[in-house]
Amino acid sequence: MEVRIMKIQSGLVLLPLLIVAHLHAAPPATAPVIPALIAGSSDSPSFVADGILRFTDGALAFHVASDGKKQFCAVFDPADGTPIFLSDGDQVLVYDLTNSRIVRVPQTCGYILIDWNASDSKPLNFSFGAQNATPNQLKKWSSKIRVDRFVSASAKSLRRLDTVPDVLLFAAERPDGNIEAIQQPAAGADSFRFTSLKKGDDHYMLELQVANIGASLPAQALAYPDLPALRRDVAVTDLDDQLLPAFIVLLRDGRAWMAKFGLAAGPELQKKGDQLLNNPDWDDLRRRDKDLGPRYRAALAQQGIVLRPLNAPASTQSAH
Repeated sequence: MEVRIMKIQSGLVLLPLLIVAHLHAAPPATAPVIPALIAGSSDSPSFVADGILRFTDGALAFHVASDGKKQFCAVFDPADGTPIFLSDGDQVLVYDLTNSRIVRVPQTCGYILIDWNASDSKPLNFSFGAQNATPNQLKKWSSKIRVDRFVSASAKSLRRLDTVPDVLLFAAERPDGNIEAIQQPAAGADSFRFTSLKKGDDHYMLELQVANIGASLPAQALAYPDLPALRRDVAVTDLDDQLLPAFIVLLRDGRAWMAKFGLAAGPELQKKGDQLLNNPDWDDLRRRDKDLGPRYRAALAQQGIVLRPLNAPASTQSAH
C-alpha cells in the first residue's frame, strides 16, 4: 500500500493569476460548506488531507488522515519523500538527522494545525509539532484543519468566481493583498481544495487538498509502519526513562527535526536552524541525509509506505 497525496482533478488546478484577475466579482449567494476537521475525533467526519507549504527556496509536505478513531500524520521533505516525523496519535517516529538515527517516542502525538484567526494581522496559521502527554490528554494534540473558520470570518470579502466550468471557486482578498481560495467540484462535495497566495507571487504559499470527507478511507491513508518489521530493515532507537525527558524537550522546541526541516525548507529556515542547533555544518548534514534517508525510505517502502508531494509523478523523486 502507498501513502501519497491524492491526485488533484485537472479542473481544480487554477493558475494563481487567474484567481487574481477575477477577484472583483459579486459576493456569493451562499458560502461553501466546509466542516471542522479534527483527527481522531468522533465529532469530526473522516477525511484525508494532503498539502505543501512553500518557502523561498524549499518546501514542506504533509499528510493527515482520520476515520474518527484512527489517525495518521506525516510531515516530510517533498524533494525526496523522507518523513521528518510519522505519528499514529499515540507515538511518533522522528527523523533525528543530527544524530543519524530514527527515534521512537511513545505516548506522543504528532500533529498539523491549519487555522484562521480573524483578529490577527496574519490570520492564517500553519504549524506542526509533537506533544508528549498522558493517554487521556493526547487527543487534544491531534491534527486540526479549520478552514471552516476562514469561511465564517470571510463572509463579507468572499467572492464566487466563475472561471472554470463545473467547478465552484470562492476567494477572499485580505487587506494586505494576500488571497485565500476554496475550490470544490460541486456544492456539498466530499472534497475541497484550499490555497493561500501571497501578494505579488505567482505560486501558492500553501496548498491543501482534502478528500473523503465523511466517507470511508483507503487503507493506505492510515498506514503506519509495523515496528517489528521496520526494525528488521533500519535501526530504530528507543530511549530509556533517563534520556526520554530530554528528547521530549527537543521535540517541543523543534530541535529534534530541525536538521532535516532546514534541508527541506532551504536557507530561510536554516538561519533558524543555526540558532537552534548552534551553527551546524549543513554540508555534513546533507551527507548524513544521503546515507540515512534512502535506507529509511526503503524500509518504509517495504511496507508500502511511500510519501510523495502534491501532484508529483508516481515514478519521480528528486533529491537535494
